[in-house]
Amino acid sequence: MLDLRVYTINFEYTPEGEVSKVVVNFSTVNQGDNYINGNVALTAEEFNQGSTIEQVKAKLVKELAG
Repeated sequence: MLDLRVYTINFEYTPEGEVSKVVVNFSTVNQGDNYINGNVALTAEEFNQGSTIEQVKAKLVKELAG
């Protein structure tokens, strides 16, 4: 299981005030020597689909898989 600690969630907006992108800064927790940290960017469409944390985990796994 991948445990994440979210530090910040930054929203970028269009001139009309709509959310255009969400950037989540995170690190792994209780993973021993396998510590990972970084940012995951979600489009507005991705952010609006389901749980934000689950979206971050899914995108992180996809990016790590290459």
